[in-house]
Amino acid sequence: MLVDVNMGAGMYAYGKASKKPVKHLIMLDKVIQATALFLRNKSLTLKMTLRRIKMEGTMTLYIRKLSQAFFNTVAVVGVEFQSVFSATNTSCLPAYVSWVESELCIFTEMFSRQVFPQGSVLG
Repeated sequence: MLVDVNMGAGMYAYGKASKKPVKHLIMLDKVIQATALFLRNKSLTLKMTLRRIKMEGTMTLYIRKLSQAFFNTVAVVGVEFQSVFSATNTSCLPAYVSWVESELCIFTEMFSRQVFPQGSVLG
């Protein structure tokens, strides 16, 4: 079950506006460029979504909100990706997998910086 990450009207408009250029690139048989544009836009969407989450309340609550927002957004992007690129003759799935891996690394670094501040000792 996906939890609404409440991206707001601005994020919806941004995502909707970026679909036309991607569709035009696909029609021009520029699938690689379309894939890159789509994933670049989704990276920005993900970054903005995570920035909107405030560190308030307990650390556990913050971690849950941050994780839900990240993984739900990645799942939604996967569904959109499949919908947009399913009609192409080339397999774009490796690009999506690479994107997820890259975003997961970025998320892990951000998560570690916020949850384990510099100078903190585990153990």
